[in-house]
Amino acid sequence: MILTLEGFMGSGKSSVGRELARRTGWDAYDLDALIVQRAGCSIAEIFRDKGEAWFRQLETSCLEEMIARYEGSDLILALGGGAPLLNARLLHERTECVYLRASLQTILRHIGTHDATRPLFNGDIQARMDSRDPVYTSAARHIVDVDGLRTEAVAGQILRLLGLE
Repeated sequence: MILTLEGFMGSGKSSVGRELARRTGWDAYDLDALIVQRAGCSIAEIFRDKGEAWFRQLETSCLEEMIARYEGSDLILALGGGAPLLNARLLHERTECVYLRASLQTILRHIGTHDATRPLFNGDIQARMDSRDPVYTSAARHIVDVDGLRTEAVAGQILRLLGLE
């Protein structure tokens, strides 16, 4: 099973992915880390030097490669917050996609009010969250509301939803 974790930045995708990997023994990757490795520079540098469109192409390419590589195997893949924007159908059709839904208060508690390493953490964050919610929902097979929950509890909910615990 290819399990993908989607949601807005700071919703806990990477942390939950690590906890799920610990509990299941499955391979786990963070898509943003794979992109950084492939590009040889930070995501902020990619946005600055090559732009968001180039980043999204690389993101899609890395996602498609991981899905092809792990088809028929077990994988946990924590996605970047924007990955579903161009890939919602792919995620819904070829992965067990879980939307980690969080409120603005939870997001700000997790990442603060400024993070220079996150190029899209600016402007009206709530408006960006609201515009992405329908995309996340369309990609998801399951939605887990993470507000007030610890990483372990979120991972437990996901394992129960998937019949793995």
